[in-house]
Amino acid sequence: MSGHLRALFVDDDPAVLTGLKRMLRPIRNEIRSEFVDNAPEALEMMASDGYDVVITDIRMPDMSGIEMLDIVSESHPDMARLILSGHSSRSDTLRATGLAHQYLAKPCDASTLRRAILRSVGLREELADPELRRLAGGARSLPSVPDLYHRINAELASDDPTAARVGDIIAHDPAMSLKILQIVNSSFFGLRREVTDIGQATSLLGLDTISSLVLAAGVFSTGPTDPVSAGMVDHVYHSSLEIASVAKHIAQVAGAGRETVEESYLAGLIQDIGILALASNWPARWRQVERSDMALSEQSIFGTTHAVFGAYLASLWGLPDSLVEAIRYHTTPERASVAGSFNSLVALHVARAMVHGGFDPVHVAGETPYLEELGLARELGQWLDAVVEMRRAA
Repeated sequence: MSGHLRALFVDDDPAVLTGLKRMLRPIRNEIRSEFVDNAPEALEMMASDGYDVVITDIRMPDMSGIEMLDIVSESHPDMARLILSGHSSRSDTLRATGLAHQYLAKPCDASTLRRAILRSVGLREELADPELRRLAGGARSLPSVPDLYHRINAELASDDPTAARVGDIIAHDPAMSLKILQIVNSSFFGLRREVTDIGQATSLLGLDTISSLVLAAGVFSTGPTDPVSAGMVDHVYHSSLEIASVAKHIAQVAGAGRETVEESYLAGLIQDIGILALASNWPARWRQVERSDMALSEQSIFGTTHAVFGAYLASLWGLPDSLVEAIRYHTTPERASVAGSFNSLVALHVARAMVHGGFDPVHVAGETPYLEELGLARELGQWLDAVVEMRRAA
């Protein structure tokens, strides 16, 4: 990004603020940071001046960080909202889930803090329209498939719910999967590596946490009532699920490791979260998109594409970079910066070509030039044969 990023840190502990000032001094030319020891004053500063990111502790006198973020989400929805806190209770964390884009745990080193701040605004310049930034920043959840929402509620309310069954339901829904990934990859859980496997994420969170998220915190939504939006949610669900399954199978046939296989599935599932957000919030505009060439129309009507908007949202929510890249470049993989030969983006892009081309060899062969650059063109026929065989056996 050009120029300075402006970050406002809020913490009632003077020692913490002093430590943050010292820690961030080496990157002051990149991130211009200001510090305040109470939430009311922070709100006054935000009202009179512009900030890109606010980073706050949870527990503070007079007004908690959660109460402050609730106000910020309404008055400054385009501002990235991060929590930097220690020893927070599970209930505080769940309350913060819908308000904070990312959650960092104290103590936090300079590189982790810098990465979180930059990630939260990483694609902002590609989202020039302030209205789009407000939409992304204000989104607390995306619409789920109503049937899946009711199924997960029924499973959690049953006499013997299991994490495996709950995980299977979540793994079929793009919106729920995205939110679970945001939560499990937060620093609150102290994981040493990023998680891109919904089954593993569900197991790590546990049924009690997921029950609280679904039943109490209202993290998941039942979906829009507008027929255009509802129809788009249904379309994205069916299309993404098929592409996800094909991408996973391609990764398996390619001999990829388990993490890449699961990530390929997940990339396929959440590739079109930008459509879910745009169509559910602006159904009339999305109807115009559907009536014309999608890529051209998206750009002219929204000033961006669903790929860029979805990637911005995923980056803001702190999802792993590999998934952000897959969402951003799922239609233009040649522009991605992901290194290596085979990865989840390759699996996703080829899966899209197969599904959208009706598994016609002639159509799928159009991916040959892209795969030649990666040294994978010879494998394309094998992947297609394996996917066709999988579909026959299903």
